[in-house]
Amino acid sequence: MVKRHVNQDILVRSLRYAIERKQGAEALREANEILELRVQERTAELETANELLRQEIEERQKIQHRLELALQAGKIGTFEWNIQSNQVTWTVELEALYGLAPGSFEGRVVNWLQALHPDDRAKTEQELWQAVKIGQGLDTEFRVICPNGEIRWIAVKSSLFHDLIGKPLRMIGIHMDITEKKQLEAQFLRAQRLESLGTLASGIAHDL
Repeated sequence: MVKRHVNQDILVRSLRYAIERKQGAEALREANEILELRVQERTAELETANELLRQEIEERQKIQHRLELALQAGKIGTFEWNIQSNQVTWTVELEALYGLAPGSFEGRVVNWLQALHPDDRAKTEQELWQAVKIGQGLDTEFRVICPNGEIRWIAVKSSLFHDLIGKPLRMIGIHMDITEKKQLEAQFLRAQRLESLGTLASGIAHDL
C-alpha cells in the first residue's frame, strides 16, 4: 500500500514537472516571439529614421550648394572671427574676393588688415576695434589690393556675439565686392561735374 502511494506521488510530481516544463517552454517561446517582434519594430523605426536623416542631409547639401552658388554669383564671402583666440575663418568665396587661392588666408586679423589699401587700413582697423568696444558689428567700406595689384572695393556687414556677462566672443558677417557700384558712382559724379561745367560755360557764353 505504501509503495503504491509512493508511486502515485512520483507520478504526480512527474506530471507537474512535465506541465511546468511545458509551460516554461511555452512562456519562453512567447517571450522570444515578443522579443523578435520588438526587434523587428525597432529595426523598422531605425530604418525610417535613417531614411529621414539621409533625406535631411541631402536637402542640407542642396541648400549649401545653392548658397555657395548665390555667394559666388553675388561676389559675397562669409567670415567668422573668434575674438578670444584671434582666429579668423574665411570661406573660399571670401578668399576669392581678395584674390587669394583657396586655403591660403592665414587666419589672423593682421593678415586681413595687410590686404587693405594703405590709405584705408588705419581707419578700418580703428572702426573694427571701436565696434568691438561698443558691442556691435562692423559695418564699413574700404579698398583692398589683390596680389595681382588689382584694387577692389569691399563692404563689410557683420554682427557681434557676447557671452552672458557681455564679453565679446565672436564676430560673424559678410564681405561684398562693391567695386562695380563704386565705379558707377564715380562715373555718375563725373557726369554731374561735366554737366555743371557745361551749364556754367553756357551761362558765361550767354553773358558775353
